[in-house]
Amino acid sequence: MSAAVVGIASVVGCSSDHDLEARRARQVELTETLENLETDLAQVRKDFETVSGAGAFRRPDPGATPVRKGERSTWIGAQAPHTRLNDADIRVRVERTGLPVALPSLEAPKRGDGPCAWSFTVPRLRPLSDLVLRNSGLGRSSPIVLVENGKPLSSHAEVADISDRCTGSFRHAGAELQFSPRGRSEAVTGREYKLSHAAEVPLPRGDDGRPLYWVYPGTQLEFSVVDRWDPAWGDPTLTLTAKLIGEHTGRPLVELDDVVRTLDGDLPVVEYALRPLQLDGTWSLRISSPIDGPWIVIDTLTLGNDDHAVIISSEHAWSSR
Repeated sequence: MSAAVVGIASVVGCSSDHDLEARRARQVELTETLENLETDLAQVRKDFETVSGAGAFRRPDPGATPVRKGERSTWIGAQAPHTRLNDADIRVRVERTGLPVALPSLEAPKRGDGPCAWSFTVPRLRPLSDLVLRNSGLGRSSPIVLVENGKPLSSHAEVADISDRCTGSFRHAGAELQFSPRGRSEAVTGREYKLSHAAEVPLPRGDDGRPLYWVYPGTQLEFSVVDRWDPAWGDPTLTLTAKLIGEHTGRPLVELDDVVRTLDGDLPVVEYALRPLQLDGTWSLRISSPIDGPWIVIDTLTLGNDDHAVIISSEHAWSSR
């Protein structure tokens, strides 16, 4: 246990009852964070090395040109164009179809530290937790929802909202879903709890509300461009960055009209661009994952060039807005 945690434990004896509960909650949070970081450190290092190296930009097939590190004109350039196109210029519609993979059933909840604190242990969903996703640069963006008696609890909660107050909220912390019920804490034993995928498209991130596009195993996202690309805007490039999450055997697909490509399932991050893209009319981009495939979060999706681009998803564009 770290010195910080030991230090907290050494001073709680002289605090008020309220401070005692608050410090215990903080101690639990720090201890859990340390344990989770130790477990995830090797994987984070592996992911970082993969993303930083040339292997992260593997060519899916001869028809796709990979985006190379530092190539601003097509990667960063399309995320910071001179003219950002919007719905008045070119409209993009997004729809999810299919049935997501079934999530694990929950065993009986365990009591936590604090009058309202409870938790479920779900090791299989650890890669989708806020902690792991935040460590990989995606922020608190877990798409898992905890449902109480048919109503979803509020996600991405703070520790105090769970331990001290029965606020009807939860946080996806590593292998645990820590929650507080609505109303009385004792009512937990008589309520039904289950897991589901968030239905919103896009799904706002817990940190700052950035919209993220998730493809769940068994589902497909279709991005339909319902207006023609104006030739005066220049030749467009379609750029995609996607992170594949969770162990899987099935291969996700990218379909642009009638052209089908396989996303590289051996890498945690896939980046590539199609250029030059011939757009004679309206068109659709479909990204799908089979029932035995990975969860996919689309980190970057842009259409355009340095001068004109429509930005569907981009961390760079969101942080510099």
